[in-house]
Amino acid sequence: MANHILKGKKGIIFGALDEKSIAWKTAQQCYAEGAEIILTNAPIALRMGAINQLAKACGDAPVIGADVTSSEDIEKLLQQSMEHFNGKIDFILHSVGMSLNIRKAHHYTDLNYEFQHKTFDISAMSLHRVLQAAYKKDALNEWGSVVALTYIAAQRVFPDYNEMADAKALLESISRSFGYHYGVKKKGELYRPNQTKVDAVNDAWDKFDSKEVYDIFSEQWLKECHRVLKPTGMTDVWDETLQYLAEWKKEIPDLPEINFDIEAEQTFEEIKDLKPLVYRKIFENEELFQQIVLTIFPEKKVLKLLLNYFESKETSIYKTLSEKLKILIV
Repeated sequence: MANHILKGKKGIIFGALDEKSIAWKTAQQCYAEGAEIILTNAPIALRMGAINQLAKACGDAPVIGADVTSSEDIEKLLQQSMEHFNGKIDFILHSVGMSLNIRKAHHYTDLNYEFQHKTFDISAMSLHRVLQAAYKKDALNEWGSVVALTYIAAQRVFPDYNEMADAKALLESISRSFGYHYGVKKKGELYRPNQTKVDAVNDAWDKFDSKEVYDIFSEQWLKECHRVLKPTGMTDVWDETLQYLAEWKKEIPDLPEINFDIEAEQTFEEIKDLKPLVYRKIFENEELFQQIVLTIFPEKKVLKLLLNYFESKETSIYKTLSEKLKILIV
């Protein structure tokens, strides 16, 4: 049942070919929710598909052909869309993807690179082309949205997804990079595929007048890191901590024992959600682990709870942590 949550909103939908298309279903739903839409696809796709049937079902929505590999076509599409809507656009759906290597049955280990360039141009660079044209024309309303379709193979190995995995990884990178600039300009927010918000740094301390100034800063920063860090990559802070702990154990042995294993379940709940990187750094420093971690967890109850917790996770970083911790607490 429609709630008309898009009433008054205007958008462009790329990629509706037939009823099996994600873009086709999205267009129907957007129209049902009150949006005005423009449909677009490559000229050859317009001839092959049934997009005019969709247009009629969506209030006689205009259909404008545009080759996503042509900057001129994209600029014309945006200009005609703004003229039709008599104003700016609220949303764009980029539902575009095609692999020539897959169509021609080329295995990932035997790619035709000319085909691959075309795949990247259609499936990923086209998003940059759309965003750049919209950015220069100031075509999006404030708080407007651009949605692009990715796939988990951009981040994990799915062998049969072939070169499209690379194309989707590029698409995600473009989303992050251009999303930052659009977020600054249009007060929008950038979300990752898992719907976590990208909190980009935009503070005064992280701004530079030029690339040359940034290069100078980077060189000075790296030199300072080289000066401060030991060959192991650690600062002296752990040495100081270990020395303090040794003195404490030697000079004031009558103090009550620090034992976080007494309330093991409570302690576990308080620390289990620390970032995996924190645990990795601790586990990789065996001296730190032996002299500090085992001092505050002498019965290893909390450590065993952590081990079970790590083993219950499916991601590779937790598998690595569980293997390392298992060795340390044996």
